[in-house]
Amino acid sequence: MKKGNKVAITLKDYKGEDKQLTYDPFLFGVVKGLHSRRLRNWHGLILITGDVGDGKSTLADGICGLDSYFTKKKYDLDNVVFSTKDFEELTDKDDNYLQAIKYDEAIEGATNQDMARSKKGLSFKKKIIQKRKKKHLYVMCIDELEEYSWKLIKKANLWIHVKAHGVKRGYFDMTWDKNKIKNKYLALKNKQYHLVKKIYPDKANSTFMNYENIFFNDDEYQFKKDEMTKSEETIAKEKKNEERNKYIINMLNKGLTQQEVANITGLARSTVRDIKAKMVAS
Repeated sequence: MKKGNKVAITLKDYKGEDKQLTYDPFLFGVVKGLHSRRLRNWHGLILITGDVGDGKSTLADGICGLDSYFTKKKYDLDNVVFSTKDFEELTDKDDNYLQAIKYDEAIEGATNQDMARSKKGLSFKKKIIQKRKKKHLYVMCIDELEEYSWKLIKKANLWIHVKAHGVKRGYFDMTWDKNKIKNKYLALKNKQYHLVKKIYPDKANSTFMNYENIFFNDDEYQFKKDEMTKSEETIAKEKKNEERNKYIINMLNKGLTQQEVANITGLARSTVRDIKAKMVAS
């Protein structure tokens, strides 16, 4: 259905209520075309770039939601990943053929250095190749085009650059010509900025609506993002603190006073008291 210069569709939001969503007609056509292509045993790959806060993740949700309109597959928070490990686990599932998968903050595994050298990058590359016949649509978000690996650039069906006009979000450029995507990438990697300016998008200054809080609760999304993007160092520190706290509670349960425990652990008595209160409350 047409709504002004947009294509309008109706989908159920995460609350089960009808929601009208609008899309740029060119973007609508590209996603529809990718759906038809995927039915012939191919996956689809869309790369999204843009500055922090300009709406990469928001537009990625809109694209995955649009894809669900064609596939009749539900797009929700279970289909959002933030690490190579989560990506592998999700793509290994048997019940997600044709599923749209958003890889947000895809700096792990999808970048040039990771893809070429690290075990995570090599594993990520292998999964994408192996899972081709599952006909997934992968939508990945990273700040800069040159941060993606060359392997992904060559496989990309569409590159979208999200941008703001002043303080107003909701604009993007689209490039679906694969040679343009590759040439732009190489020019950026080689710092040939005179060439960068000569490679124009196939469709410039398109607009998109705000797709937040439609496919899932945004607070739940943020919580998952915070949990899943913790560094290994942070995780190790939290585990160490958890083991320490259990050790402290064990000593207190054996009859030692808070001061005695503080003397043994080197912590302040007030810290021991707070740990006890926290563990009791939990």
